[in-house]
Amino acid sequence: MGEDEAGSERALASTAETAPMLLPLRDPAPMLEAHAPHGDIQTWRGFLVHIGAIVIGLLIAVALEQSVELLHHRHQRPQLEEQMRGVLEDDARHAIPEDLRQLTGLHAYLLDLQSAVAAVVAHYRSRRCRTPVPSARES
Repeated sequence: MGEDEAGSERALASTAETAPMLLPLRDPAPMLEAHAPHGDIQTWRGFLVHIGAIVIGLLIAVALEQSVELLHHRHQRPQLEEQMRGVLEDDARHAIPEDLRQLTGLHAYLLDLQSAVAAVVAHYRSRRCRTPVPSARES
């Protein structure tokens, strides 16, 4: 053996001693399959068992989903009630008094308008003139 070959063998030996050992890869634990076993369904009983398993699985999935939704809605309900209560209290404090002020002003305006119309009608009737009372369509 030459000097180069002996040196490379010593380098490989020292690397093998210090390098971690690689373990062989193992197959992971087999997963449970939700699929039908391989092979044809040959009897009505096998077919009904297969369909029954599918239906039961779907019912379980839907029941779990609905349970999660129920818990979610129960969690949201107090927050929504508090939010609604805040909006109603704010309306009672600010919006309703403002609406009442506007309604009072509108009521006073309508009363003035009604008295003005009554005065115009009374004026035309007192004069007994031939000129008819002007209608809203003519003006």
